[in-house]
Amino acid sequence: MSEIDLLPEDWCTFRKFRDELPNFHSSDDSFRWDLRHREKNGLIEEEVVIEKWADPSATRPSLLISPSRYIRWLKNRARKAA
Repeated sequence: MSEIDLLPEDWCTFRKFRDELPNFHSSDDSFRWDLRHREKNGLIEEEVVIEKWADPSATRPSLLISPSRYIRWLKNRARKAA
């Protein structure tokens, strides 16, 4: 069983994240940049973002984001930068 199965279910889409936390980012573009570079910046590795391939013929996945994990990821990045 993955750690992902043991944690609370707070997964949401980009749109829901943005709607529930509208002032969290300075712009949608800054959040999209993090999501676009999810494999390089650790969002996938740290299971902050899940890629959902609902349609095998899709050219890109739908993304589910955990707000609690995303906030923890940001805090960890800030600590490393300090």
